[in-house]
Amino acid sequence: MKTRQCLLVVVPHREPRSSLRKWSGRLFAAGFNGAWSFPWLAPLALLSLPFDTAELKSLALTLRGQSLAENSEGKFKTGAAAESRFPDGAAGDGVPAGRFVFGPLLCPGLRGMPFPESASEKILYRFSPVVLGSALLEGSGSPDFPPGDTPPPPELSFRAAAVANMNFRPLRGGNYSCEWEIGKLCWLPAVRRQRNSPGEADSAAGPESRSGHEGAF
Repeated sequence: MKTRQCLLVVVPHREPRSSLRKWSGRLFAAGFNGAWSFPWLAPLALLSLPFDTAELKSLALTLRGQSLAENSEGKFKTGAAAESRFPDGAAGDGVPAGRFVFGPLLCPGLRGMPFPESASEKILYRFSPVVLGSALLEGSGSPDFPPGDTPPPPELSFRAAAVANMNFRPLRGGNYSCEWEIGKLCWLPAVRRQRNSPGEADSAAGPESRSGHEGAF
C-alpha cells in the first residue's frame, strides 16, 4: 500500500475549479497522461501532521493579507503555466521521484510566506513555485517546458478561497492513479467592499470534505 501524504492546500471556489477541469481535459487530449491525477487546487507544503483549526485560521488570515497587499480587491490571479516539484522520498513510499504538479502560477506567488509559528515544525517541504494543480507529470526541469503546443491555461481571478489539509496517495496499478481526500475547509476572511461582483461571493460554496480518484473532486 502506498503511503498517504498530508499536504497543506489552497482551494479556490467553484468557478475557478471548473475552468481548471476544462483545461485538464485539453491537456489530456494533448497527451498529458496525468491530467486527471491531481485535484484543482494549490499545494503549499508537505506536512508531518495536519494543521489544526487555529493554525488553518491563522494561515487563512495571512493569505488574505497577501492578496490585499497585491491588489485592493484582494483577488488572487493566475499567470503562466509552470511546474512545481513534489519532494522525493520526504514521506516514504509516496509520489514517485521526479514528479511535478503542473498548472498556472498563483499570484501573489506566496514565496516565503510565513506559516503559523506553532505549526513550523510540521512543515517538511514547501512547494515552489505555487501553482494551481491541473496535472501530475514527469517534469523535465527544463526552462523550455512546457512545449509550445501545450494548451494555454485559463486566466483566473478570484477572491473566495479556503485552506485545508489534504491526504494524497498514489495507487497501485498505474503511474498516474491517485486518490485524495480534502479536509474541512477554512475560508479566507471576506474582503470588505460595497458590492459583490455578479456571480461571486466571499462565502462561495465549496466541498468541506471530498475524495477523488483520477479526477473526481
